[in-house]
Amino acid sequence: MSNQDQNIIQSFAPITIGNFSVGFDVLGLAVRPIDGEPLGDVVSIYETEDFSFEVTGKHAADVPNDENNLACLAFKRVKAAHDKLHEAKAPIHLELIKNLPVGSGLGSSGATIVAALLAANHYFDDMLSLKELLVLAAELEAVYTGSPCMDNVAPCLTGGFQLMTQSEELPIIPVPFPQHWKMVLFYNGSEVLTESARAILPKHVPLETAINHAKNLAVFIQALNLGADDLAAEHLYDLLAAPHREALLPHFSLFRDYARSQGALATGISGSGPTVFAVCKDQDAAELIAQYAENRIINESGFALICEIDELGAHLQGMDDEMEQENSHLD
Repeated sequence: MSNQDQNIIQSFAPITIGNFSVGFDVLGLAVRPIDGEPLGDVVSIYETEDFSFEVTGKHAADVPNDENNLACLAFKRVKAAHDKLHEAKAPIHLELIKNLPVGSGLGSSGATIVAALLAANHYFDDMLSLKELLVLAAELEAVYTGSPCMDNVAPCLTGGFQLMTQSEELPIIPVPFPQHWKMVLFYNGSEVLTESARAILPKHVPLETAINHAKNLAVFIQALNLGADDLAAEHLYDLLAAPHREALLPHFSLFRDYARSQGALATGISGSGPTVFAVCKDQDAAELIAQYAENRIINESGFALICEIDELGAHLQGMDDEMEQENSHLD
């Protein structure tokens, strides 16, 4: 029987900007292209006689095509939780459509994890709460980062702009984000591994740097809560990671200087890079910056996109409205 004859569960998980400038490891933003073309990873599940897995999509060759793939690991985690309490269900065919480039700083691994968890959870009768899915996603991120982290998987799963906490009861807090702000994302096509980007950071920072970073983060969050967008933008710059990671990203300084010359409110490095971004409140400026970036793409994998906040986040395709309601809060 072909997969067209099956009841297929399909989930989509969007791109994200982790380490959102002033929010190193604590702020993450889900985004979508303003042209309406979805960009993210997709996972499909349907029942079969024996378990099978495949990877398709533009970047399929860049990830494992076996049970070491994050999509497989995510499915197995949900299955194990289900089988502890319930009778095992039929085997499935699992497909990952890998649309996001690996090592791009766009939350590629997080998108795979979240898409797989969401599809698997639906297959197993939605037994896990959103909070439980979030914890699983953070643990699976540790496969590549070395420790659980949420700044990509949280906004990917829930949508919007999310602040990470140290509370087990409330691990993330949504933060209001100016709807009119546009993000120009520039992925030049190179690759930066998270391990390399982590290794280049100093183990200690001067006290003055730590104080100023704390000040920037606090004022940025409070200004957004007050609707003081200009004040928020004034404090949106990274003192911890960007000054050191610029050495890995020779295209960043040129992009930053041009974006500033066109009136960008802020610039930053998405995740660990190499993707960089500019925050604009003027559409014309965003288009000029995107055009500038397009002329500096180094291979066919690169792109420049104008994006906006994605309030929906990951969802089962064809069930957008239902998931938007579910994602409005942590269960």
